[in-house]
Formats: sequence, C-alpha cells, structure tokens
Amino acid sequence: MLLIFGSYAKKTQTKNSDIDLMFIVPDGKEELFEKDVHRAAKSLPLSIHELVFSEKQFLEMVDAKKSNVGQEALKNNIILYGIETYYEMI
Repeated sequence: MLLIFGSYAKKTQTKNSDIDLMFIVPDGKEELFEKDVHRAAKSLPLSIHELVFSEKQFLEMVDAKKSNVGQEALKNNIILYGIETYYEMI
C-alpha cells in the first residue's frame, strides 16, 4: 500500500514542504522494500520523506495510546495504491 500523508494530505503544504510517503508492506518485507524505496526517492527531483512499515507495525502504531506517525497517516491520507487492502486491514 502507498499513502501520502502530512501536509499534502491535509492540503496545508507550502513551497518548501516535502512529500510524505508511507509504504505499508507485507510483514517481514520491510528491509527489502526500504532499500528500493530509498533509492527511488533519492533519484527524483522532489523532496520526499519516505517511510516503510509492515502491516503489523502500522496496526500497532494505529492502536498505540501515544500519538505517532501511523495515527497521523490514518487520520489524513491520500491512498495512491492498495485502497482495498488498506480498508480490509484497518
């Protein structure tokens, strides 16, 4: 799954804002995806902040009592890929 979150999802971005991307991947595949995602993000002419979490990690963040990036992404997001899987998961 691929989400935009942060200022672009909230429509509060400025000309200096980066694009916050969250990749939610199958459990155990985080490291494999992190390398490729980081390499791809650095090759783009945009300022991108990329995060990769497993489905389990994302759900743990959503259920946590303390505010975190997973809860922010749950509240304000634009789903770019995997919308059906996202809604089945949450």
